[in-house]
Amino acid sequence: MASIKDAFEESIQDNMTALKCFIYAIPLYYTVHLYITSSGNYMAFGWMAAITFILLFGFMLQCTSNVRNGRDQVLPSFNIFSLFFSSIKGLIALGPSIALNCWLATLVIDIINTNLTEPKTALTFKIITWFVFGSIILTGYMLYSKNFKISDAYNLKIISETSMDIMIKIIFMIPGVLVVNGIFVGAVTYIFWIFFGIPNMVCTFFWCIAGVFNLAMIGHYIAQLDYESIPTEEKDNKF
Repeated sequence: MASIKDAFEESIQDNMTALKCFIYAIPLYYTVHLYITSSGNYMAFGWMAAITFILLFGFMLQCTSNVRNGRDQVLPSFNIFSLFFSSIKGLIALGPSIALNCWLATLVIDIINTNLTEPKTALTFKIITWFVFGSIILTGYMLYSKNFKISDAYNLKIISETSMDIMIKIIFMIPGVLVVNGIFVGAVTYIFWIFFGIPNMVCTFFWCIAGVFNLAMIGHYIAQLDYESIPTEEKDNKF
């Protein structure tokens, strides 16, 4: 069974995890810095945010692929060009699915807004809608991350059979991620708040490091879900 505890432990015990998270947090921190100091001119921030997103999406994608394929390491190497290539190819592969499912989700939400006037009921159905369509995108992500084959991301048979099961397991992942961050990130943040006040540059950089580590941990967890939820020829041949 997929475990956020296993994802946390194996990610943090990986080779040079601290150094990798530190290095890949630098562009994220610079993006945050540009946003804070932009003074209304967000062009530089927009470019840096796009570059950082591409880099970190490739980072998480390779984490998922490494775990799913049983490699010795969880986190990717320091080769940022490999991350950019993986990310751009992944975005090209998953882009149509993301666009289509987001469009369908907004159509459903428009229907909800039109027909449900009670705010709490409408919000509940909106959350369910995004979870349903998000799980379809995530299932495509899982299928693609195994072999980086674009056609795998659109295996409609597997997506239809497994996406709802994956959605439920992702819902159970969220409290685990919150608990891990509450214990470790929360404790360090509290120390900064007591002695130095927040926000400050050092604490903000720590949050960025924590953000990168969270991507590794979530990528690991998604790989676990992939292995236990999505049928493969190798697993079928065992029976």
